[in-house]
Amino acid sequence: MGYYVIRLSSGEQADVRWGMIFSKRLSLNPFRKRKPIDPKRGYIVRVGGSGEIPAGAGEAASGSGYREYRLLRSLDGRWLDEGDKGFPPAQKDATTLELKAAILQYENQH
Repeated sequence: MGYYVIRLSSGEQADVRWGMIFSKRLSLNPFRKRKPIDPKRGYIVRVGGSGEIPAGAGEAASGSGYREYRLLRSLDGRWLDEGDKGFPPAQKDATTLELKAAILQYENQH
């Protein structure tokens, strides 16, 4: 897991938290070791707001003033549009596209 802060072109600050997400294949044999398949990198991005973002807040709380985006990316670098385990399908709006570009730019620099 990791954490970093990026700035958007609108001047807003975005807090990015990322980690690996593994899907497991179901096996009916209890003695067979389950291997993780289809690893993905998940991003939880919170944009805007004032002050400290409450830790562990799953959704944007009313009156908090921030927006939350959940994005998925495959290990080969493709952004995924489908949803998975608490990550709804990605929206295709200007803010989401700008977030994706800013995340790629940050990760290429560091």
